[in-house]
Order: sequence, then C-alpha cells, then structure tokens
Amino acid sequence: MRKSIIVTTMFLLFCSSAFASNVIVGQVQKIDSAAKTILVKTQDGTIHTFHVVQSTAIQGGEAASSTAKDSVQGLKEGTQVAVHYTAKGKDETAEEIDHLSGDGMKSTQGELVRVDQAAKTVTIRAQDGTEHVYQLSKHAAEEANRNITETAQKTGKVTIYYTEQAGHQVAHFFTKNFQGQ
Repeated sequence: MRKSIIVTTMFLLFCSSAFASNVIVGQVQKIDSAAKTILVKTQDGTIHTFHVVQSTAIQGGEAASSTAKDSVQGLKEGTQVAVHYTAKGKDETAEEIDHLSGDGMKSTQGELVRVDQAAKTVTIRAQDGTEHVYQLSKHAAEEANRNITETAQKTGKVTIYYTEQAGHQVAHFFTKNFQGQ
C-alpha cells in the first residue's frame, strides 16, 4: 500500500510538471509583425505575449507571405497553436510554433508505452489496442529526456501532435490527458 502511494505521488508530480513545462496550447489573438510578437490565449483565458525571432521554427499550416500585416510566417489570428518557449523574467520567446488547426498538425490519443531514447521514438497504444511508433522531433526528444519516467511510460495517457515527413510520423510534442484517471 505504501509503495503504491509513493508511486502514485511521484506520477502525479511528474504529470503536473512534465507535460506543462514551456509548452502552451491556445489560439492566436493578435499578431504584431512590426514588433515581431504574437498574443496567444490559452483555454483558461491566460494571454501570453511571445517574441518571434529569426530562429523561431513554425511547423505546419499554410505558407503565407511574411510581409502580410496579419501574418507571421503563415500564422494568422484565430489559428490554434502550440508554442514551445523560453522565459527570462516576463519575456517569453517562441522557439517553435506548431499549427494545430486546418492543415496543421494531426493528433492522436493513447497510452504511452515506451520512449526509446537511442532511436528517438515514442510508442503509444491506441484505444483499439494497436501500437503506433512516432519519431521524436528535436524539441520532443529534449522534453522526453527531461521528463519521461518509467512509471509514466507504463501508465500515462497522452495526446501526441505530429506531422508526416518523408513517410514517417514525427511527434513534435505530447500532452498529458487527465480525464478518466
């Protein structure tokens, strides 16, 4: 019993920090091309202002002219996105922005089976029992290196956001699903 409580506590601590750190999901509210910032509103109503720099990678979605007033490299107001960012004080800088709507990333839900650090893959089991293997993007691999534990690999339910590249499904990030647990 005591061992079960300890394992459960460790898993909950993992869940509260691992999947939420430095990635937010929300809707683009405003784009300021001149200031190179975007405002993203999360589901809980929090608004983040992200600086978009030359090295910011923007994944998925339609290509658009970066000179358009209401666009930054294909981003438009109303677009659902996931933003991977770093923070220094109150300044948040977008490292990668993933389109989640329209022609953006696809997603699937399942149980996290394993993370293979050497092969840079993650395997999930879908509700129908089939297992799916995804290559990990650079950011997803770094997140897995920092935050995946053996307990979570065996019991974690996740949503994986991925793209298809050169015949492979590439996971860009994953979030913890808390429903039903």
